[in-house]
Amino acid sequence: MVININFMRNLTTEKVISESDLSSLTELSDEQKNRIRKILKKALEKGQNPKKASLEIVGRIDHITKKRIGGVIDIDKFQNENILQIKKLLENLDSAYLLIECRDKRYDKSVKKAIQKQEKLSTEQIDRILLSLKNKLIMNFINTIIQGEYTKARNKGEYESLKKIIKEGLIDENQIIKWWDDCGDNRTRKSHAYMGKVYSKEKGIPFSEPFILPSGEKMMYPGDDSMGAPVSEIDGCRCVARYNIDFLKPYIE
Repeated sequence: MVININFMRNLTTEKVISESDLSSLTELSDEQKNRIRKILKKALEKGQNPKKASLEIVGRIDHITKKRIGGVIDIDKFQNENILQIKKLLENLDSAYLLIECRDKRYDKSVKKAIQKQEKLSTEQIDRILLSLKNKLIMNFINTIIQGEYTKARNKGEYESLKKIIKEGLIDENQIIKWWDDCGDNRTRKSHAYMGKVYSKEKGIPFSEPFILPSGEKMMYPGDDSMGAPVSEIDGCRCVARYNIDFLKPYIE
């Protein structure tokens, strides 16, 4: 017997992406969200990297104006509060600017010189620095959102596909063990790093059992909000559920 789980998963994942509410993009219109859903679905169909979809959403940088063009969103509506705060740092020659991780380091020499000599940066210099920073901030923001949407859709797609073949009697849920695979880097939430240890491959749990977060919240898979898990545990999550199907294990009658 051949069960094409990948094919079923891909179709389910595309459906999940096309129905996503994109709740993190609160400032977008319904029309913009629909365009983003189509971009993501198309990227999934082609098997493209999420970053390519992000670039289509935010637009490409014009070599002359250095502004992003051709995107779905208006970057001026995002990160404005952050930009205004950073502008004040530059205007006040505050060295805290040099601690901003996503700053364009090509301008560091000019900023350091201005701070050392206490000579104000020109309006043109500040505008160039802020434009470059804004381009990076919006790309980082959208990359995080899109990566989260992809991962959430993939996790739900796999879970729903397995539920479907269980319902059709092709396998029994008793034959499936799942575990939590966190990314294991410094961007991973502490709670999700904890999950990766508690629910490692060696400590897998039955398919029908939920993962229990340190807070007591439950998820059937990373990104699952059906059991009341908060947005803080879902948005931008890159963790995935892994499954092992033991076809030799007998059904439980």
